[in-house]
Amino acid sequence: MYTTSSIAFGSPGRYIQGPGELYRLPRHSLALGSRAFAIIDEFFFKKLTRELTEIYKKQDAVFSGILYSGEITKSQIDEKTSAARESAAEVIIGIGGGKTLDTAKAVASRLGLPLIIAPTSASTDAPTSAMSILYNDAHEHSDVYYYVKNPDLVLADSQIIADAPARFLVSGMGDAIATVFEARASCRTGSPNYINQDSGPYRGTTWVCPSPWKIWASLPDPTPMKPLRLTYCRQNGSENPCM
Repeated sequence: MYTTSSIAFGSPGRYIQGPGELYRLPRHSLALGSRAFAIIDEFFFKKLTRELTEIYKKQDAVFSGILYSGEITKSQIDEKTSAARESAAEVIIGIGGGKTLDTAKAVASRLGLPLIIAPTSASTDAPTSAMSILYNDAHEHSDVYYYVKNPDLVLADSQIIADAPARFLVSGMGDAIATVFEARASCRTGSPNYINQDSGPYRGTTWVCPSPWKIWASLPDPTPMKPLRLTYCRQNGSENPCM
């Protein structure tokens, strides 16, 4: 039973991408607070903490970095939250992979502070979401934390991401492909959208998609291509495009 014909989705407040953007971090973070507390992946911790501390000093601001390593557990989040509170942080920054970023989200949520996410690889979709996946010390899934908002800013330094090992990019491709099937299954089963799941499935029930041939004809250079294939979900007695 579909409870609404509304559409709900979440997204970061801002998204900025480009080479060298991480070293322009103060330009973006000072609008949110002058005391930055960053949770940084172990592969970048020493280098970035040293370099960003100096950059922030030149802006009469404070940058504090803390090492992230190991599994994302409740105790890990407690530890990082305490450190951020002791540093009198005004803005939380996550720099690294998915677990580092999910930890930063949890800390920012607990302290009610603005959040900047800076992914260092394209291996995960964690940067833009409003949730954290938790594990225990045995590396078993233990919980999921949902948040009332997405990150205030996702800052993607394309040079750092391009320099990451190729296997991270391949992992990201696999994650993106898996998401297609996940979204298709969620659509077909009427699964609630976590952005507002208490209200039931939030999907458009009157959305009309143009014909694949119209899309093809509108392309500036209509090179030979196969028509798009759309799978349809039945909603409220009518069929609509489903991922």
